[in-house]
Amino acid sequence: MKCTMQNTGEEIEQLEYVLSEMEHISDMHREPRLILKAKVGDVFAYLCRVFEFLQHRLKLHFKYKLACEVIFARYQYQSRSHTPRREYQSFATILTYFIRERGMTDE
Repeated sequence: MKCTMQNTGEEIEQLEYVLSEMEHISDMHREPRLILKAKVGDVFAYLCRVFEFLQHRLKLHFKYKLACEVIFARYQYQSRSHTPRREYQSFATILTYFIRERGMTDE
């Protein structure tokens, strides 16, 4: 029970951090950075390395879905679609790229 409470406390802290980062991004009124479709793979490889480094360095286990929320809020990834209002990848696609890059798929 104590372990569950500690894990829940850590999840709440991470969620609060993600929410504060997303508020900070929206308060700055900056447009998300655009990542061209040719660079998406390179960017995710870099972001996954940073994610792993932070977990190791801080000795914490971050929820990757929360990390993807921050990534999604900060960056726009150009998609292959040229359909209006579908020029950028969705959160689900971003999450899939992140999972695939980290080798978490059941292939």
